[in-house]
Amino acid sequence: AGLMSLLTLQGCGNAGDTTTTTTPGGGTKTSPENCIRLCGELKAEGCCKYADTSTCWWSAHSAVDGSSSISDKAAVANCRATGCDGWNWGKDCPGPFEALPSPGPPSPTPSPTPPGPPKRWKLVWSDGFDNCPNGRPDPTNWGYEHGYVRNKEQQWYQEDNAECDNGNLVITAKKEQPAEDKSYHYTSSSLLSQGKRQFKHGKYEMRAKIPVDKGAWPAFWVRGADTKLEWPTDGEVDIMEYYQGKVLANFIYGKDWSSTVFNSKTFPVNQSWADQFHVWAMEWDAEEMKISVDGKLVNSMKVAAADLPGVVNPWREFQVYMMVNLAIGGDNGGDPSGTVFPLHLYVDNISFYEQMPDTAMVVM
Repeated sequence: AGLMSLLTLQGCGNAGDTTTTTTPGGGTKTSPENCIRLCGELKAEGCCKYADTSTCWWSAHSAVDGSSSISDKAAVANCRATGCDGWNWGKDCPGPFEALPSPGPPSPTPSPTPPGPPKRWKLVWSDGFDNCPNGRPDPTNWGYEHGYVRNKEQQWYQEDNAECDNGNLVITAKKEQPAEDKSYHYTSSSLLSQGKRQFKHGKYEMRAKIPVDKGAWPAFWVRGADTKLEWPTDGEVDIMEYYQGKVLANFIYGKDWSSTVFNSKTFPVNQSWADQFHVWAMEWDAEEMKISVDGKLVNSMKVAAADLPGVVNPWREFQVYMMVNLAIGGDNGGDPSGTVFPLHLYVDNISFYEQMPDTAMVVM
């Protein structure tokens, strides 16, 4: 999703690889997934580093320096007693670094905390794509991006590729040259609610079926509204993003391009999974944001993490607008040249809910 050219999650090992060896310099040679797991087991404050030599290192009481720049095959992550954030590829920490220390003794298991009451939500707005003038998405809810927009993507965005069919929004990516610019060989659509449907704290939800063919890059995301700020200062949350075999859930913010912070979590999917509709949601309140898929938490972030010196925290100050699009190729989508087109993104509904106070009466 939007402006993700800086985020290319690069695996230097298998996701399930837990093998570790010690190098002559003392670093632990392992996969990036196992490296961040080992750092998290330290339950300490510091910086976890995955070097371009495929080795894992630790720096106590250090933190990610967003203005740094190292090999794009290396990454660092902030860690604390509760675990580590996602990798920041191409960034560094001040150090100094040392070999991973042995984890401390396990903490005694605390008594279980009784779960709080479940959150209750009130539907504020929803588009089920049943009422579509002339078969197109309701213009009181959605506008469009046009032409080439970002990320070296190969599609030309135009309104004609979005329609309503059988209660779904259908965004179709086609292998064709747009009439406006014959240098492009694919067309698609990108819808946005900017200036039409903008909200703040609550739950944002989409039920959709996504294409996972090579080159497909679908997304459902939000950005700060009416901010007059550039990316990434305006904040980006990728509630749903897919490319090259994995679904992503991302929080993106920072002072400028060079200091962008990516908090990203992923999980792999296959065609069988993608043949079904799934529900993506973001819950956002004054303290925290959480992204879930089919009711299972995928990623979360404390709002306070974006309280950076000299920068407005977008998730304290602004409403957000929603975007849903199907991009092709570009920085992350992969090569679409061998893919059979057209591709379709089916969206059953997009909704926004506000949390009801605990004392509110719920009508069953």
